[in-house]
Amino acid sequence: MPAQHNIPIPILHDDVLNFYALSGTGATPTHIVDYGVWGQELLWQSRSLADDEKLRRFIPHEQLQAVSETTVRPLHSYALFNVSASIAEFVHRGGLANLGAHGQSPVGLMYHAEASFFAAGGLTPYEVRHIVRASK
Repeated sequence: MPAQHNIPIPILHDDVLNFYALSGTGATPTHIVDYGVWGQELLWQSRSLADDEKLRRFIPHEQLQAVSETTVRPLHSYALFNVSASIAEFVHRGGLANLGAHGQSPVGLMYHAEASFFAAGGLTPYEVRHIVRASK
């Protein structure tokens, strides 16, 4: 039974990690809309989406302007790094993880950002690729 989104606790401990891993539950953390400061905000502050030539080719400029933000936050304010580390530990204990981009705009970019957030927690590129393939 897959769980949609993560539970609202970014750092999971042995009891919860083991419970989830041994129960066969799958996790779809959806880092881009995590509890607290959303991961998509990190993407907004580190990249000018409205000026990205590739995105502008496929997505109307008005939509890209709507997801642009200038607020800069310190990296430690993003829950996604702790959530991602907990998910990595969960996967290493045999748990199943899924990638969910939540349908956030721009969809293709957010899907790739979500995959990179999995890697930020300690999963290898091979493990992230396995999650991506299993989530389709």
